Amino acid sequence: NGVWLDEVTSGWNVGSVNWNNKPGSNNIAHADVGRGKWAQFNVTNTVKAWVEGARPNNGFKLHANGNGQNHWKKFIAAENGTNAPFLEVKYSYAKPNK
Repeated sequence: NGVWLDEVTSGWNVGSVNWNNKPGSNNIAHADVGRGKWAQFNVTNTVKAWVEGARPNNGFKLHANGNGQNHWKKFIAAENGTNAPFLEVKYSYAKPNK
């Protein structure tokens, strides 16, 4: 029941990306997800690197590995308003000195 989350390592365009020109990516997390459940990943280090400008924000890639798995996965597209995937970022910052 594995689902993998990768950090995409180069730019891409939603209107033209396909299997032959897909950008590279590096795996940052894996989760076992039960039927009808949401996957949760800790992306703190990646988002922090994006905010600090250490790495460009090329997005995430969510995928099934396919190696040795004997059942299918269902990923909902962003266009599905009810169950669209989302990224929730909780942050805090220091109060400015007066």
